[in-house]
Amino acid sequence: MVIPCILGFSLLGSIGATAGAALLLAVPAVVRDKLIPSLISYATGTFLGAAFLGTIPAGLQQVALLLVGITTIALPRAACG
Repeated sequence: MVIPCILGFSLLGSIGATAGAALLLAVPAVVRDKLIPSLISYATGTFLGAAFLGTIPAGLQQVALLLVGITTIALPRAACG
């Protein structure tokens, strides 16, 4: 049951990404040129966030749960002010 769900949501995500790219091509070039930098920044932030969240299980295997929890909560709050 898990494999069909994984394949189904992967297909759904691919179709959604393709539809989003096609929609972006339908937008006039002037608007598209203003949107592209923001979309690249969003994609970069999403990628870095996923990479950060992916390191949490490895961190839990290396050190105590309390230390990882404090670091995961305190660092973003300290960076945001």
